[in-house]
Amino acid sequence: REANGFTSLQAARAESKAIDNAYNGKIIPNGRDLRIHVSGDARTIKSARLINSAVGRWKKRNGREAWSYTHAFANVPRDTWSNVSILASIEHTSQVKIAREMGYAPAIIVDEHISNRAYVLAGADIKFIPCPAQLRDDITCEKCRLCFNADRLFKGNFGIAFSAHGIRKQNLKRYLKVIQ
Repeated sequence: REANGFTSLQAARAESKAIDNAYNGKIIPNGRDLRIHVSGDARTIKSARLINSAVGRWKKRNGREAWSYTHAFANVPRDTWSNVSILASIEHTSQVKIAREMGYAPAIIVDEHISNRAYVLAGADIKFIPCPAQLRDDITCEKCRLCFNADRLFKGNFGIAFSAHGIRKQNLKRYLKVIQ
């Protein structure tokens, strides 16, 4: 809501400033990881570069890995995000090709996981690994770190699949049935 009416560049400047000001701009305690733009996206190369630079400064302050997902994968090449493990947030397997052409491993939301092991979805020529944190109660993002290895996923021809979750799960499942 705060970013309503901001341009992509203004939002990126605000996000960069927030990253720089985290922990009062001092050393990051315990080498923490950073999940960038939980809500929102960097839709332009210039915006992505601003945030990527702030993440670089985060890492110099003892921060660990930064990770995220982007819907702007067709406009912002993966190599723009040199300091961030970032996956292409795709809505349909037909988008796998463009995501990979731009250098991204894809992430997709599915109605339900069809297996606890990596699986192929119709229309894709890669395997999707089901999110381990969704499959096991003893696994967290911090322990799993699969999303923190976007380049390794890309090289191995893998993506990550998340089953529909959260407070809007039922609406999302209805939507998924329409697009699948």
